[in-house]
Amino acid sequence: MATHLAVSFLYGNFNAIVHDGRQVVASWTPGTGDRSHGWHEGAFRFYLERALEETGYEGDSVSLVVADVDMEHIHLSVPPVKPKLRLQLIGREVERRMDGGRMVWCHRYLGSHRARAVRPADEEGTAPQGSEHYLVHLWPQQKLRQYLQDMRAVDLTPRLILPVASLMLQWAEEQNGPDDVVCLVNHTPNGTTMLVRNPQGPEVLLRHLTPGAGTGRSRLVEEIQRSLLYARQNLGIVTRQVLVGGEDLLDDVAARLSAEASVQAAPQWNDASYPAVRVANLPAASTESLVPASIRHERRNRIINRVGNYAVAALGVASAATPR
Repeated sequence: MATHLAVSFLYGNFNAIVHDGRQVVASWTPGTGDRSHGWHEGAFRFYLERALEETGYEGDSVSLVVADVDMEHIHLSVPPVKPKLRLQLIGREVERRMDGGRMVWCHRYLGSHRARAVRPADEEGTAPQGSEHYLVHLWPQQKLRQYLQDMRAVDLTPRLILPVASLMLQWAEEQNGPDDVVCLVNHTPNGTTMLVRNPQGPEVLLRHLTPGAGTGRSRLVEEIQRSLLYARQNLGIVTRQVLVGGEDLLDDVAARLSAEASVQAAPQWNDASYPAVRVANLPAASTESLVPASIRHERRNRIINRVGNYAVAALGVASAATPR
């Protein structure tokens, strides 16, 4: 059975799993000795090489989930137009906000102003009335290039490259009930991603927080509280429930916010390998993937050619076995 390598690299925290389509068959996390290489992008290739050695993975593709303080997330609204023009409009707005920086971007549809359930227009379809809302993820182009170079150096081709914020939003939208998830905090030893979402509208707030700011842990919890206040005052989101992934942060958040909201653990997000497992099960086609179009097309053509070769070989075998 074919296997696939999936990696999460969240603020320098590296986790790798090998998935066979049904379950995890191998995994690797850096040990204390490996950690001497650091918690930064410069260590990514070393960790990737070690993961290949330790898991025995012999495939040629990898999916990556990444969290980085240099990632930005902006909420855009555009008129209901056909897909090609929609991408142009989003691209122009992104360029306007780049302020001279070179960034790559991807996007996620959040809904229309009338109803979140309305889907964007198809190529031949009719767009819904009213503005359509999108969450756009931006990342410095040079950082993406470095990751791509590191993958190429170990003969791997990226299948998906997703911001962890994308997985958090997907997970939040899957929860049952309109008020089950309003805030999700994904905490790692070297950084924290926070999502505040309106379950009945397109409003979303995403923040990357680092424990190095100010007084560390106490400042981190204070920033979470300030973000909830901002969401209430500026986005109209009243937080009723805060789910925390990362048990070592749960007690601190509960002590500060229990009078304002129900604070509970998010068990799946307590598992450091969960983002990698989740991305391994996602389809390669995604508007939120940062994999360049040229690489996506190259990978698709390679798969098509491989399938074609198998078909030709099968026909040859069948022909040889046919009585003459």
